[in-house]
Amino acid sequence: MFFTLNNFFKSNKKALVICKENAIIESNSLSIIRHPNPRLIFAKITSEYLSIKQDHYVHEFAIIDSHAQISENACIGPFTIIEKNVKIGRNSVIGNNVTIKSGTQIGDNTIIKSGVTIGDQGFGFAFSIDGEPKRINHSGGVIIGDQVEVGSNCVICSGTIEPIIIENHVKLDDLVFIAHNCRIGSQTMIVAGAVICRSVTVGSNCWVGPNSCVIDTITIGDNTKIGIGSVITSDVANGKKMMGLNALSLNNLIKFERHVSYSD
Repeated sequence: MFFTLNNFFKSNKKALVICKENAIIESNSLSIIRHPNPRLIFAKITSEYLSIKQDHYVHEFAIIDSHAQISENACIGPFTIIEKNVKIGRNSVIGNNVTIKSGTQIGDNTIIKSGVTIGDQGFGFAFSIDGEPKRINHSGGVIIGDQVEVGSNCVICSGTIEPIIIENHVKLDDLVFIAHNCRIGSQTMIVAGAVICRSVTVGSNCWVGPNSCVIDTITIGDNTKIGIGSVITSDVANGKKMMGLNALSLNNLIKFERHVSYSD
């Protein structure tokens, strides 16, 4: 089984193909499903019938504080540490070697993959007259909604006074870093290696590309697209598509490149 977004496809294989409604398929061996969104149908089929079903269990080598509230049908992997005052909702899966610090709340049907750290101290300091750094304690915690996925080795820091908010249906790829006092809107996807600095608000239904960086206190509007390797240094309005250093709009970046030579 596979899907294609091509308008024309030819194959002699015996398989099930999911394609666009108007796609031209030349084959006597393929079984065909036509749909406006082939990728979505492929995702639904593989999730329902091909994914490995996770049993609900708490591994004997998980370390869970007696004051943590863990739903009976949650799954906790080995060598995971869950501190006091943590709440984990129904059908949520916590992987191996995860650290969840005190004051973290995780909703229902959420997946936290292996190696994640949630709710630890962020990187915040005040400085004395002679420049000596003094750590600012972060005790605000983290609230993660329902049907969120947090990829392997992500770090989500604690809020300073108020909690970090990760809304429903957010998807974080592996190695994403979210600093203290951030809010990530529903259905937003943040891809591998992205860094979200302190006090950043990311709207709903956004895409933040690989290795992008959003500097302190920036607000990114709803339905925005941040391209690979972008450095966002100012607020981004709803629906914008941004790419590159200093967050040039995609249209302005194309105009800029027409006037720049990259050769020696």
